[in-house]
Amino acid sequence: MRAYPIGVFEKSIGFKPKSEIFTNCKLPWLENDGCIVESFEAAAAGERLMLLLEELENR
Repeated sequence: MRAYPIGVFEKSIGFKPKSEIFTNCKLPWLENDGCIVESFEAAAAGERLMLLLEELENR
């Protein structure tokens, strides 16, 4: 996982999140426009690590 301030990119409008964490604390007015493919209520570190390892195996 990497985190970058979105303002460092010249054309940041094209970036969309694929995952979200801590959805149990998510504000009710935040909506998914269809780009989210993974959603976790808490940090889900173990689950996210397993998904990453599976993705690496499938390369």
